[in-house]
Amino acid sequence: MDGFIASPGAGTASLDFSTGNYFQIVLDPASTGITHISASNALEGQVVTVLLQCGINSTASFSTNIKQPATSFYTASQSGEYDVITFTTFGTGVYLTSLQKNFV
Repeated sequence: MDGFIASPGAGTASLDFSTGNYFQIVLDPASTGITHISASNALEGQVVTVLLQCGINSTASFSTNIKQPATSFYTASQSGEYDVITFTTFGTGVYLTSLQKNFV
């Protein structure tokens, strides 16, 4: 993996897109807080894949430069499951373009 962000818990997982296209975020299994996911240094036409390992009652929020479909905001899977999120960039905008959930 290009980037690995270990157990930010209820903190911020900062994805620097200039460092790679693949990241893994491992949420603290005991965390019941919100992990904020931020993106920076987006490159035109970049596709970035993130493997998110979910914790107990974990939730995630995104920085304002990450756009999600209005009718389907992301919610994390159950503890011990994995979600795969794909972001695509257009200009400096970052868009959540694909989401697969509940991998065990």
